[in-house]
Amino acid sequence: MGKLAVILGVILLLAGCNPFDSSNYQGLVVSVDETSFMLCPCEGNPEAEYPIYEIFVGNDTEIVGVRTEFMEIEQGDEVRVWVKDEEAAELVGERISVESMGE
Repeated sequence: MGKLAVILGVILLLAGCNPFDSSNYQGLVVSVDETSFMLCPCEGNPEAEYPIYEIFVGNDTEIVGVRTEFMEIEQGDEVRVWVKDEEAAELVGERISVESMGE
């Protein structure tokens, strides 16, 4: 019975890990424009310098989480972003998950 519980626990743990669902970018929104926002992938080290990414939002960009419309996204929001083409000149969001709202 104990082995069955361990096996079941491992299966449930692995089922919750989806490597194909990992976002391309995540971090804090530092500014919002009419069609895009600037994203800082801040890792918590205040002395480090991090790149800032401009993420464009199109008509077919899916926005989920605590905000569901682009116009609701604000500076300080924590987001995860999946882009259509990471190699493109403009990073266009395919899916944006707003994990938490800024202050």
